[in-house]
Amino acid sequence: MKIAGTDVEVSRIDLGTQPIGYFGKDLGMQTITKALEEGINLMDTAPVYGDGRAEEILGEVLTDHDREERIISSKTGMEKVNGKSVRNASPGLMEKNT
Repeated sequence: MKIAGTDVEVSRIDLGTQPIGYFGKDLGMQTITKALEEGINLMDTAPVYGDGRAEEILGEVLTDHDREERIISSKTGMEKVNGKSVRNASPGLMEKNT
């Protein structure tokens, strides 16, 4: 299906990567690889997922795939403070996460 107003084709289901940041690298890589094999091309991530591990693992898996065919949706507005996720939609954090 296409994202409204664009020519961008995305799968009906996306892979939310929050748990991948906590799985461990091997299981995370296997999960992402399986999703890609099943035709999922939309991946949702955020810097706070596993303290950035989800993004790192996703990036590592995608080095072996055509990046132009993958859509990554990333979020900002949360950061880790003293080990807890807290809301922060400041311009400084937005710039840091882009």
